[in-house]
Amino acid sequence: MNKLYTTALLTAFMATHSLFAQESPRLLLNSGTYELQPSAISEALTLNEAEGLTAIRIVQFERPLLQEERELAESKLGEILGYLPENAYIMIVKSDVRLEDFEGLPLYGVARLSPEMKMTHRLYHMDIPDYAWRGDRRIEVVAGLDKYANAEVISQNLIAAGFTVVEYNVQQRTITLEIDVDNRTVLAAHPHILFIQPGEAPAEPENFNAIRSARSTTIKNRFAGGRHYDGSGVVVGHGDDGDIGPHIDYT
Repeated sequence: MNKLYTTALLTAFMATHSLFAQESPRLLLNSGTYELQPSAISEALTLNEAEGLTAIRIVQFERPLLQEERELAESKLGEILGYLPENAYIMIVKSDVRLEDFEGLPLYGVARLSPEMKMTHRLYHMDIPDYAWRGDRRIEVVAGLDKYANAEVISQNLIAAGFTVVEYNVQQRTITLEIDVDNRTVLAAHPHILFIQPGEAPAEPENFNAIRSARSTTIKNRFAGGRHYDGSGVVVGHGDDGDIGPHIDYT
């Protein structure tokens, strides 16, 4: 299963940096390359009514932050959710942050997450895979939410707004929806949505030779000397740092 979170928004193209000349940093996202405008910082820090007391912002610096600078940024500005090339961080910014609060930090620019930024390149440019289509002009998409968003509540709000919610995952903070293809930008404008990508590809077994590679042919084979074990009644445990859902290789 494709990883979601940092797939759609945090996956980006790596750039080559010159050792002798420093150009203005670019923002490299899956949807494309952007240039933040330093003159728009104050406007970008202004929260709108739909955002409440906190807002998601892209904060870009002239260079990557040192550890002590990162700690300073989190103490004064808000929570850093992740790094975005080049020299940028996606942050939950406090409602009262102002330009002067960046004193002591090599600030370059601040920007809102636009609907275009939130979409994958394929979704934005209508290069939508066949498996994501659900009929005439309808597609399945997966929307990822910010760290503190409630997937159940957001799902109810989207249903009230006329969207079709297929399912939501509270642990992963994702919502799967069926939408009109022309409404993808409207959905991406939701303040608690961080990214949108086409629906997941159908699952396929990834391992067809496990018996041979694990040398277990003596316990499962068609011959008289074999044990004829087929896995029935066996519980398979899989340890990870998150919840493990159904997996086609275990069915």
